[in-house]
Amino acid sequence: MIFRSIPMALLAVGTLALGASAQVPPAGVEQEIKTNREKLETLRERAEEKRKAAREAARQERSVLERLGKADEALRATRDYLRRLELGQQTVEEQLKRTAVDLSWAEEELTTRRSELVRRMRYAYMVDKTRALEIVFSAESLASLLQRTAFLNRVLRQDRRLIEEVTARRVEVKETLARLQEQKAELDLLEGEKQKEERHYTSLQDERRRDLDTIRDQKAANEAAARELEQAATRMEQVLAELDRRRQEALRQKDPVFAELDLQDFGANRGRLPWPVQGQIVTPFGRQVHPKYKTVTVCNGLDIAAPEGTAVFAVGPGIVDLVQWLPGYGETVIVNHGRGYYSVYGHLASVSVRPDDRVDPGHLIGTVGDTGSLKGVCLHFEIRQGGGAQDPQLWLR
Repeated sequence: MIFRSIPMALLAVGTLALGASAQVPPAGVEQEIKTNREKLETLRERAEEKRKAAREAARQERSVLERLGKADEALRATRDYLRRLELGQQTVEEQLKRTAVDLSWAEEELTTRRSELVRRMRYAYMVDKTRALEIVFSAESLASLLQRTAFLNRVLRQDRRLIEEVTARRVEVKETLARLQEQKAELDLLEGEKQKEERHYTSLQDERRRDLDTIRDQKAANEAAARELEQAATRMEQVLAELDRRRQEALRQKDPVFAELDLQDFGANRGRLPWPVQGQIVTPFGRQVHPKYKTVTVCNGLDIAAPEGTAVFAVGPGIVDLVQWLPGYGETVIVNHGRGYYSVYGHLASVSVRPDDRVDPGHLIGTVGDTGSLKGVCLHFEIRQGGGAQDPQLWLR
């Protein structure tokens, strides 16, 4: 059966367009979704483990700061899991959009190829079979006969290719539709898990808030907290002493980085440092007496209240010496400014630096939070020299 041939130039253009338009499912994104599932499972297990530890700490009535630390760990693990869930959602949503475009294009291409195939089949049915013989035997020479036979073979190959394209496109539409349905199911699963984790997070925040209310409202708990904060201050001095020991050892080894810090003379900036955050001082430097229970605590810096998530900046040039959760301080960053000077940033909600990072004034350290805080959302900020606490207000402009 012989079909009418479309012009060769148009056929070539159509074939090239088909090859250029076909889109292979992005393997990189599919692999990212798979990897994300594995990370999600790890984070989910970690969050559940931390929540269990926080409940156990509360049940055993451990120390105030220990309970607070466990609660912060559980909140942080749950928050990490939530962030990964949101990232997973974004990845799947992007792939979902790409797949929807692929499906739309494949369906459109299938419709076009089907219409073309139907038209050519209808014409072939209408043309008498003997027409092919007339075309062949009306040739006036052997060369003309060979040429016409070759032409008819090309037409047959083109029609066969069109049938194969329709078949392949039908399979592609089916596979793309299945992939789209799988991605929608994955998205629904992630959304359901995210809502569940948000409930966990809210519940943890409520439990932590109730625990803090108990500390504030009960004399025994308040006195216990005061003692533990004093111990936390002692531990901070030990941490700073160890950091300064390492600094001095580095100088003995002629470390150029630490030598450069000493040349900058951080002490000359007294009274001229920028504020680490814009906010209101809620706890000044020095001795603090509880208005109701008369318990005494010593604040070695400033507690500066600011909305949660407010940016916290370095006050001077230096090197990040420590990024760690510390009792009484929560998520903490300590910056070494040379010559035994350190700045301390506590109660952070998030941290944007790593140990050994170089920072300059205005460099983003992290964001304001309430980790390890008995006073709510605030930044705890200290200036230390040789381990001794300095009044930050005398340093800030």
